Formats: sequence, structure tokens, C-alpha cells
Amino acid sequence: MDSNQPPDHGADLGLGVSRRQMLKGLGIGAAAGVGFTGAANAHEVIGTPVFCGCSQLCVCVNGTADVLMAQETEDGFEIGFVVGEDELDPYPRGEPRFRGDFCLDTAQDEILDGMIIGLQVDSNRWVNPNACAQDALNAEQEQLDSTHPRPAVRAERAVKNHRVNQHAR
Repeated sequence: MDSNQPPDHGADLGLGVSRRQMLKGLGIGAAAGVGFTGAANAHEVIGTPVFCGCSQLCVCVNGTADVLMAQETEDGFEIGFVVGEDELDPYPRGEPRFRGDFCLDTAQDEILDGMIIGLQVDSNRWVNPNACAQDALNAEQEQLDSTHPRPAVRAERAVKNHRVNQHAR
């Protein structure tokens, strides 16, 4: 082929397939691969999490989830995500502990004594709407505000969303 000539995309590659068909097939395969990868990494709640008081949570999850708990202390609350038996971490690093559909009950031996106050799946959080969780959720918000100040617009939006969620109950 002359280097000054544009490539003939319809030329047979000797496999009974033209260059155009090969490139088209590769493009479709790459697009499908991206689609499958995206679907495999999706983390989402199916339906709505069900909080029963502050002691039980049932949820259907496609992927993984973290459960936010609070333990009452002399100084207020210790708040964090369940990362192991008898272990909370406010800033867990690594794979979330729970996967798929699950129910938790604080009466179970492998779950800490305390209150279930939220669920985090990917970057979405559901808070326990029950009155028993409100003091702990407020303490968590104060803890977050003291360590991670938010821009005023974001903080106002968060307060507005919290009020909307309160009235929706």
C-alpha cells in the first residue's frame, strides 16, 4: 500500500473479514465490555430499607453496603460503621462488610449492642427515620461538621433535605 494513500477500510484482511467489519466488531465488543463492567460494579438498594426501631434493619442490596451504628457513652455517642464484631469505624477503608440481601438485629451475637442509625450503599445514605435514632444522627452530624466543614450552600441543602425527610415520615 502506498503510504500517501488513505487506508482502504473495506479491504479484506485475508480472514474473509474486511478491516471495516473487524473495527466495527472490536468497537461493539469494547462497548459491551464497558457495559458489563459497569453492571457488575453497580451498588444499589432494591426497594426501601426497613428500619424496625433502632435494633433491626432489613434491606435488599445489589452489591455491598455499610451499616452505621451508634453506641451511647458517658460523653454522648460513639458513631461508626460496622467493620467487624464489636468494632465501629467512623471512616472505614476497604470493602463494606455486608453484601446482598440481609437483615441485622442488635440481639445477634456478631452485631454490636447499640442503635442502627443508617445504611450506606455506594455514595447514597439512608437514615433511620425512627425517633430513637435522632439524637445519635444529630451527634453524627455535629461530629462530621467539626471534622469536615461544608460549604454554606451544601450545608443549607443538607439541612433542607433533612427537614424534608423529617416531614415525609
